[in-house]
Amino acid sequence: MMDRLAEGTRGVDAVIFLDRLARLDTYPEADLELLGLQDLANAARAARAEHAESLGRAAGMALDLEHFVDLGRHLGDSGAGDHGRWIRELLLIATLRPWLSKPRGFLADGALAKAMALVSARPEAFLAASMLAGDRRQNEYPDGLGEEAKELLSLLDELPLLVLFDRSAESGSQLRVLEALAIAGVDAIEAAEDAIADHVKRADLRIPRQAGQLRFAAATGVGFVVCRMEAGTWQVISAAGHTVLHWTPDTGEHGRPMVQVLTDTTWRILEGDPVTGFPLPTVTEPLRVRLTVGSDSREVDLRPSDE
Repeated sequence: MMDRLAEGTRGVDAVIFLDRLARLDTYPEADLELLGLQDLANAARAARAEHAESLGRAAGMALDLEHFVDLGRHLGDSGAGDHGRWIRELLLIATLRPWLSKPRGFLADGALAKAMALVSARPEAFLAASMLAGDRRQNEYPDGLGEEAKELLSLLDELPLLVLFDRSAESGSQLRVLEALAIAGVDAIEAAEDAIADHVKRADLRIPRQAGQLRFAAATGVGFVVCRMEAGTWQVISAAGHTVLHWTPDTGEHGRPMVQVLTDTTWRILEGDPVTGFPLPTVTEPLRVRLTVGSDSREVDLRPSDE
């Protein structure tokens, strides 16, 4: 690898070199000596120090950050192989971040933030891919990587917990999960804090069946999160006598929200606005809704309760 770098800095070579060296750097010196890798590691570190600027520039240009985030948005809820490959590339970007040139580093920061928000919003979809974190911890020393990689690995570690809360909310076993978390420790409880709050609110919501029709209705002031997106959350709340979908941004940087409902095979735009919300119709079947904010788009099913 270093021979190829000496001949000319190519993007793919720089990516592989920096990733491997970043991971090698986390090993204790005694382990490197025992494995016979001490001289190789020292030579690689010297090469990185000497060619830091050109390596960072070449590696950054080899990463298609814009396409990467867009690809993640369009991953379905199935296809564990695709999710696994995407997560591995995400970890690669996070590992390389400290060594990228300044302009590409700024772009990488944005891509990492969006990608991690996407993973947090869909823990079930990325659950199988989260095993990558356990594999790294078992075979390497990832706690010695940069802050970006450690933050991502921590998120992957938490995905099973988030999925557990989603599933326990459906089965009514939240109390047992909370008791287990109390034993597990404060970190585990904090990791699931948002999920707990969402599902406590959801338990108070009533979407009753009346006269054979499905009417979406909620008590005043009560709402629940139906979808987390990269820039904020969508909630069902009660407002002005109607049950509405309401968009709450996390930051000021987001596109105009839009809601569409599926009627037969046609998507119809739901009238409303970001301030007052988007009133939900009365229907006879579960409602398929498409939520769009800027370039981020998700589809959710709103279903009635059994009561």
